[in-house]
Order: sequence, then structure tokens, then C-alpha cells
Amino acid sequence: MASEAGGMDIEQVAATTPEKIVRCADHPAVGFSPFQARKLTVSLALDAGQGRQLAEICRNLYRLFLEKDCSLLEINPLAITAQGQLLALDTKINFDMGHAGAIISGGKGTAEEKLKALEWAASSSRRASPRSAGGCRRF
Repeated sequence: MASEAGGMDIEQVAATTPEKIVRCADHPAVGFSPFQARKLTVSLALDAGQGRQLAEICRNLYRLFLEKDCSLLEINPLAITAQGQLLALDTKINFDMGHAGAIISGGKGTAEEKLKALEWAASSSRRASPRSAGGCRRF
């Protein structure tokens, strides 16, 4: 789900202008497809280079979501720097810790691996504060 009108209060956008929200359904066997990347690129009015960046971000988010058994994974807001680069200003990752017990006892991935993924996301060199992003357009 994405919206150019999004930002911090997507619930209000959903209530007042739901047509400004684009949704892409996926299938675990297929993953995030090039068609979905093009749909999001057009909906968010991104240029081709930004569309490629968005596709890479979405593929990586999708992979992380499945591999680490997330219950929620979102970037809010996603910004465009003055240089035209996409930048995740904040990321939220939730794990169903009730489910983590079942994972530890025999499923794929451990709670420790999930926490490492969360630490990686928090310390990623691609993360920046809104102040350091300089001249960003926010979604």
C-alpha cells in the first residue's frame, strides 16, 4: 500500500480520499513483481530511476517480511532527496512475539534472528534523519 498523499496520517487519507491510496496484492509464490513496481511508480509520480529504486526497496522489504516472519513492515515516510534518491526516513518492523515461541521451538527463524534484523534496520547506513535528508519530498 502506498500513497503520495500519505505521510504520517495515512488513516486520515484513507477516510477522506481513499482513491489516493494504491494497493498491490501479492502472492508468496510469486513475490513482488515488476508489474507491481510499475504500478507504484506511476501512482507515486516517480521517474524511471526512482521507480527502479522503489522496486529494489519493495523487493527487499518483501524478502525481509517473509524471511523474518514479520507481522508488520512499513516505511513511513519515504522521501525523495534533492538529488532524486529515495530515502526511508523511518521504518517500523513488528514481529508477532506470541508466534515467536512457535518459531523458536521448530519453525523457521528465531526470535534472536528477528531482533538482529530489527537492529540491522535501525542501524542501516541508508537510514537518515529528516534533517540530514535535506530537501525531501515526503509521501
